[in-house]
Amino acid sequence: QAAGVAYNGLALDPSNAAKVVVIRGEMNGNATMYRTTTAGAVWSQISSGTHVSSVPWWIGKSWLWAAQVSACVINPDRPAQLWYGDWYGVWKTDDYAASSPTWNNYENGHEEVVTFTLIAPPSPSIDLISGGADMEGFRHNNGPDSYPSHDMGTAPGNGAGCDFQASFGLAYCERNPSFVVRGAGSQTASAHGVCVSTDNGASWHAAPGWVK
Repeated sequence: QAAGVAYNGLALDPSNAAKVVVIRGEMNGNATMYRTTTAGAVWSQISSGTHVSSVPWWIGKSWLWAAQVSACVINPDRPAQLWYGDWYGVWKTDDYAASSPTWNNYENGHEEVVTFTLIAPPSPSIDLISGGADMEGFRHNNGPDSYPSHDMGTAPGNGAGCDFQASFGLAYCERNPSFVVRGAGSQTASAHGVCVSTDNGASWHAAPGWVK
């Protein structure tokens, strides 16, 4: 293997020591997975297959798959079953050796969101709007016990220039709670801006002169 390549996931099949799985680490999505049935003499790549997400706003975002994998494990009671955890959550397939395995994530009760700011506009607005790291934030349109339909950056009806990495500040107009402003940007780069919503956070548009 080339120098400088890290593998953060390593799993041994308890029923067969010749079967090993490794997953590349330090990749911000789509980490490559390999398996061997010959104790490392020959390796083959594990297919990313089909992703079935329990979180609506994960769908279609390849960078939410196998990002900075921390660990993986083969189920000792079901040796074909492989689990892994990464930056965003936990995934499992019941047959990692299949030509196109089905992967499911398990996020209910697994808190992986870093929240920076919260507002609760008065009724009849949505009860809660949040801003945070990596996923920008959410308009919690499905209540406190269900996932929101979209993250802020990819909400339907968004204008150009409103898809950032994080939202650092939120405020609403007390006379018109449907008017919401958020300060957003990158946590590591210079890109930043201010986005405005006139429909209580359902969609966002860049404030002229405030996006860089």
